[in-house]
Amino acid sequence: MTNRFKKLLSAALIFTTAAVFLPACSTASSQDISNPALVSKVTEYSVDYGSEDLNWIEESSYAYEYKDAYPVTLTRTQYEDVSVINYDYELKDGVPVSMTHNTIGDDGTLVSTSYTKKGLVNRVITTDSTGRQIGEQVFQYGNRDDYFTLVLHENVISAPEDLVVDHMEEVDSVLITSENGLLKKTVNDGLFANYNDKEKKEWRRFDGSYTANYGESGIIDTTFALFKNFPGSGNQNKYDLTIEDGRVTEVIINAWVPADTASEDDGSSDETAEADSANNSEEAASEANNEDPPDDSNVSTEGSWEPERRFVFEYTDTAISPARYAAMINYFLLEGGGNYYIYNWY
Repeated sequence: MTNRFKKLLSAALIFTTAAVFLPACSTASSQDISNPALVSKVTEYSVDYGSEDLNWIEESSYAYEYKDAYPVTLTRTQYEDVSVINYDYELKDGVPVSMTHNTIGDDGTLVSTSYTKKGLVNRVITTDSTGRQIGEQVFQYGNRDDYFTLVLHENVISAPEDLVVDHMEEVDSVLITSENGLLKKTVNDGLFANYNDKEKKEWRRFDGSYTANYGESGIIDTTFALFKNFPGSGNQNKYDLTIEDGRVTEVIINAWVPADTASEDDGSSDETAEADSANNSEEAASEANNEDPPDDSNVSTEGSWEPERRFVFEYTDTAISPARYAAMINYFLLEGGGNYYIYNWY
């Protein structure tokens, strides 16, 4: 959950998928999810800025096969590159006990997940091709419900042959608001420590605080962030849902473009953003021990929402719970969760 410096983009043409039997459609305002099921395929689009009409261009697709309502294979197609992830589950009374899968690229890295008695993710351990542990996550459910409130991360980022081992550690503390078993709001703050074996480990506060707001069905509605050392505090993304037959069939992700950013874009924004990012990274590093939390002093309140990405969802006939369905949709829309939350739907 590292800070991501966002590039703000202009408007795009929105294409809405037609339904075969003309079902009733609704938007995110009602979020009438009455028929939740496992996805069979998810297709992700980005804006084609090389086209005159700013059309959508397919970027990636994710196709799933299942057994006992849990993934067996995931086939990811990214442009012409195809990767396959294989999942191996151990279930007890239909609830996962453990799961192991390979990673994109299939370089010998394995990810092993253990679950609580309720089937919630408990611990995730990552090993490289030599069997060396290079990552671990431990989840704590402080509210005694299905949503974690704390997660510990430990990662080794050095090659096995390196004499000095580099470490990345992180603690995410998440304030959870839920209703009827579904998320309403999450606020993520935390600490991190980047160090090597020859340095003293020093815990530092996140540069940002990350808030996600959810609709009636627990599906992401808007995101908001406050930064101490980076520009861009305030609105981040808004998610416009198309719902057909009680399921989400399409989502348009809109990025917040501050008014001053939109009016000052003279074609040199890429270079300016890269320079600002580098300068701000240095500032962030030098001021990382600042104990004051992020505030709203630099929040942008004037601007507009501009389409940025598009997702199209196809489904199996396997019904799942509303909470798992919401986590599954959120997983794709927020790239697993990023800075905001980790959506463990499988």
